[in-house]
Amino acid sequence: MDMKIGFDNEKYLKEQSEEIRRRAGKYGRLYLEFGGKLINDFHALALGLVSEKELAEIYRLTGKINDVLVPIFKGIGITLVDFKVEFGRLPDGSIVLSDDITPDSARFWDIETGMKLDKDRFRHDNGKVGQGYNTVYERLKAELNG
Repeated sequence: MDMKIGFDNEKYLKEQSEEIRRRAGKYGRLYLEFGGKLINDFHALALGLVSEKELAEIYRLTGKINDVLVPIFKGIGITLVDFKVEFGRLPDGSIVLSDDITPDSARFWDIETGMKLDKDRFRHDNGKVGQGYNTVYERLKAELNG
């Protein structure tokens, strides 16, 4: 009998890939977050969730989003420190952006004061979370209506 001892990488990847695909089919979408830990590029590639070409396209699109947003926020006196975006697949398999950018999914700091205008106000117990969110909203609204 030929029995492997130790970790079987191929078996693990096969089983994990099947389970992820099962969950994605069951719920119609898949969050790649398990226990608060996002999977990384290596995992997505190893599990066959994306190809290297698709991953490069995701990075290209994320860069474009950054190139558009940074000047908009700078123009209203806010530093866009960082943001997260989620990508998904349409039924035809094409990759699409499936997220929004808000003070819950990005970090915004006032350029002049350095004041946090995002969920970090709550995390660091700075208080007046709604005030920070409203500041971002009001500045964007004035810019768009101006």
